[in-house]
Amino acid sequence: MLVGFCLLVFVAGYLWAWAWNNTAIATEEHFRQVQAEKQQQDSFRAAAPQLPDSAARPQP
Repeated sequence: MLVGFCLLVFVAGYLWAWAWNNTAIATEEHFRQVQAEKQQQDSFRAAAPQLPDSAARPQP
């Protein structure tokens, strides 16, 4: 009975650690993807022609 309970606790802990590790890996990959997209947007903004403020607003 005690051996079965210890085995159950061990398996539950192992599965919890496995799930926690996979969650951390997925979160890190998502963070890297978001950073890459942000860097790409920044590079697009830097490559876009910069217009002066007077060109953006119609003059009355």
